Amino acid sequence: MTEILIITHGNFGKSLLESCKLITGDLKNCCALGLQKDESVDDLKDKAQEKIQELKSKGDVIVLVDILGGSPSNVANILLKKIGGFKIIVGVNLPLLISLALSKNDVSDKKFMQQLINTTKDSIRLIE
Repeated sequence: MTEILIITHGNFGKSLLESCKLITGDLKNCCALGLQKDESVDDLKDKAQEKIQELKSKGDVIVLVDILGGSPSNVANILLKKIGGFKIIVGVNLPLLISLALSKNDVSDKKFMQQLINTTKDSIRLIE
């Protein structure tokens, strides 16, 4: 099973995970960390590294972050270079999280990963 770590600004990731659980039920393979106002980026990096290493012992890991170039994204990129062994998707939203959480596909499958990204892109619409 793929282990999912959401890293975002503030409580966005935790709230997203709770919203996902309303739809999917309990998700034992998902957790979230958030950069808080009173927390340093180094604090977040330490927590994320510990969590990623824990998750890697259970299976494949994918990290979902909110904004490309933001502190959570930068932390994930630093850790990818430092410890490796996981993938990152930028632009986390509820449709992406639901699709990933319910999937039984392998995150090493590039076609599946592209489908996940397309799901995210396709979920954004202007309705007039």
